[in-house]
Amino acid sequence: MKKEKIKKERKINKKTIIKYIIFSIILITITATAIYIRINKINEEIKPSTIKLEETEEKQLSETEEKKYTIKSYNETYNKNAIQITDCYDIKGKIEKEEHNTNTKISKDPYVNYIEIKGIKNQNIQNSINEKLRQKAYNLKNDKDQIHTIIMGNFSNILSVYIYNDRIIDDAIRCETLNIDLTTGKEIPLQDIFISSAPINAILTQGLYKALAWNEANKEGFEAIHDVNNYDTSQYEDISIKFINKYNKNKNNIKYTITPGMIEIYGMIDEEILGEKPESGDNRIEINFLDHLEEIAIYKRYLTDEDIYQNTNIGEKNIIVLTDGIEAQTYRKRISYGKIQDNIFIEEAAETYGDNNIDTAIQYIKTLSNKEQEKLKQETPKNQGLFFQRQFIIEEKENYYKIRINTSKTECTKDYFNNLAFKDYIILKQQINVAGDMIRFTNYDKEQFPNLQISETTEEEMYIDKQGKYIGTTEEEAIRNTTQETNQVQEPQQEENTNTNETFSITEINPEEEPENNETNTSNTTNTTNNTTHTNESNNTTNTTNETTNTSH
Repeated sequence: MKKEKIKKERKINKKTIIKYIIFSIILITITATAIYIRINKINEEIKPSTIKLEETEEKQLSETEEKKYTIKSYNETYNKNAIQITDCYDIKGKIEKEEHNTNTKISKDPYVNYIEIKGIKNQNIQNSINEKLRQKAYNLKNDKDQIHTIIMGNFSNILSVYIYNDRIIDDAIRCETLNIDLTTGKEIPLQDIFISSAPINAILTQGLYKALAWNEANKEGFEAIHDVNNYDTSQYEDISIKFINKYNKNKNNIKYTITPGMIEIYGMIDEEILGEKPESGDNRIEINFLDHLEEIAIYKRYLTDEDIYQNTNIGEKNIIVLTDGIEAQTYRKRISYGKIQDNIFIEEAAETYGDNNIDTAIQYIKTLSNKEQEKLKQETPKNQGLFFQRQFIIEEKENYYKIRINTSKTECTKDYFNNLAFKDYIILKQQINVAGDMIRFTNYDKEQFPNLQISETTEEEMYIDKQGKYIGTTEEEAIRNTTQETNQVQEPQQEENTNTNETFSITEINPEEEPENNETNTSNTTNTTNNTTHTNESNNTTNTTNETTNTSH
């Protein structure tokens, strides 16, 4: 059932790719100059009293004090929150719970899905947050529909969730959102996502213009040829004035969510603002953080010097800003991520389908990663920057594991790597995440990134037995070798590990051990590189958000 769900999601992702590419072409035609000319005119027409009220309500912090919250470079990093999350399902008054992201709940009955968190030291704050999460979901409860909770953002001491009715597509009608400061349990106003001096009206208006362009494209259909110059934009200024006034009157009741890369605002574009009913699903506004790098405060505003969590080992660390990490799920695991030296960035993840026991395969893959990292360090010229990305897809068979490996490399000069290559990385990652893919730079317009030399993805496969021993590169070879091992298992003399010349053998490793313990059982090369993967990510990643705030979270 889970495989069918994943296949269905991938089909949906293909449609999303097409929509995203078309939409990107549309947005390119909307020039920043034209937008800001209109924005300035709009701001002049907004009533002075409204502007004055907005200024008095915002926190009046000095510009110097607020600047400490901003992103200073594209290769800064952030941490996921060290909390555990449980999915709760109220089905006919009976509460069922399961680990978040297992995606196993199948029911034809109406239910309310809400989440519970644990791991915050202050129990009063944690209880308060859980009650808000529960109440928001029950706000949508009825006797016919299923209510779902999605986590949009879980990083830098903030939690953002989107709650929706699965039957009603129009999110303006039936959705709830909650954006929480985990240090206090209080809700986050939209304007606090940015520094106090940020031009909120201009930022919102820019997002509105993009939404209006999307609405026009949706009317024409995605198969049509789109040209924004042919759109009737005569009403855009009036729409924008209405929109900004509506925001200023309702700024504390805006439905929105925060992801690592953007804000999504729901229900603000309605018939009253637009003059007509918006196209289905097109009443949301997206504000991409990449367009406002020096005005974003959300990554650092809620960080604290004192750790607020009970167990700091939970959650991914040192993720490049404006991109999603490799979410910890039953079918996806991070292998390595981050800089392994000042000119090499590596991103590797493993995927599997079904509830299989893949611990042995994961340990084997980690050993491959360690060896590859050492090789990259030795072979990459010092004047060159390198992004190395690799995806492992694990399939469990009766007597062995099949591992498919997709590898891509992106090269650039060391100077470009230090300055702007991570901006390109962020753009590509945002496109890939929208498309539902995981990693890899390939299959995108290489002419858009002339400073990157993007290699074609190479594909290979290998096989290991259930003890973690390499048994070949083809299924025929794997079957032959496992059959031979089975026939020899009763013989008194076994030569495991001692006389094998297999390059990829890791039979010395106990899959039950933690990665740190595995280092002692591998070669010095493995030990060196594994330290890089597990402990030196933060040391090798420069200009992290942690440097700015002097905190690990």
